[in-house]
Amino acid sequence: MLTIRAALGVALLGPLIFSGGGGRAATSAPRLSPERGVIVNTRPFNTAFQALEPWISGIGYLRVWGGSRGMATYPGLEAVPAPVRSTGRFSVVADREIEELLRLQERHGVSFIYLVNVNDSLESQRAFVARLLERGLDLVTLEMGNELYLEKYRLGRLSELGVARRITVEDYVEILRTWVPVLREFGIPIYACAASYTGRATDLYRQHWNQVLRAAWDADPTLYDGVTFHIYRGKSPEEDITSEEFSFLAEFAPLPVAITESGYYFEAPSPERLEEAAAFWTKVLWSLKPGDLFGVHVLFHPPAHRDNRAYALYDESGLTPTGTRFATWLVTEYRRWLSERGLGLP
Repeated sequence: MLTIRAALGVALLGPLIFSGGGGRAATSAPRLSPERGVIVNTRPFNTAFQALEPWISGIGYLRVWGGSRGMATYPGLEAVPAPVRSTGRFSVVADREIEELLRLQERHGVSFIYLVNVNDSLESQRAFVARLLERGLDLVTLEMGNELYLEKYRLGRLSELGVARRITVEDYVEILRTWVPVLREFGIPIYACAASYTGRATDLYRQHWNQVLRAAWDADPTLYDGVTFHIYRGKSPEEDITSEEFSFLAEFAPLPVAITESGYYFEAPSPERLEEAAAFWTKVLWSLKPGDLFGVHVLFHPPAHRDNRAYALYDESGLTPTGTRFATWLVTEYRRWLSERGLGLP
């Protein structure tokens, strides 16, 4: 029986250590730490928590409510913007979801990265963060939006999941300038959304996104405390041959980096493809500096969903082949990385 317990937490994002740079703005905040484990994404309503056995040791953080669906998740029906309400593609957080997260926190010692939905109003999101904290949820990072550099946001494609209006990088910087001073009251580190590169034509805008975002921090280092990246490979030759060393991670140095999503896609979990996935995790991990966080997608794959099966660590039957391989990787390669970086073991 596998006994890999929650040193890595559910949010397969290794904790960050604030040693300078953006950390100045959140010195009283709880610190993220890779020694506590990695980040994993989850959505409580989609997760059969009784299937999360044996628990993967090395999961330290859960990211909620993550992904594009997080950009379509609101604290209450009254908060849903009219353009989104008319599409019917949104969800509202129920008390039961928060209770389930609290149960995971108590049982496995995980903490949470909260994805701030910038499609909502600042007042609504501020009140929701306060509500989560009052309920006892251990929030260690506020992540300002999800993949806002995507074309669907730049063009304002309301028919696509998570889009409520047009958001350019200039709009995003203005959101940060308006929202971050208010959210500072919670004393929680705030991470901005940076763009990874894929080898496609859209990289031109992604590079522009990072340049503008970095320039805004250079002008005001209190604007954010770190940046998040999402890195996926396996779906196209272009993605597999470009940015092999993930040099874009250094564009925001010396700020902490959190990989809040990553994954290697395959159609079927053959031994060969699982080893390719493990090699990908290793490549990303060794591109990080001490104190950066590593995370993967996704904790649980519900039977009703078609996507994300290749990335899921659990399904309705328990550990998936990906989850089993990841559990082994955590106690070998992840621990080796911690040791080489002079960090403690989970």
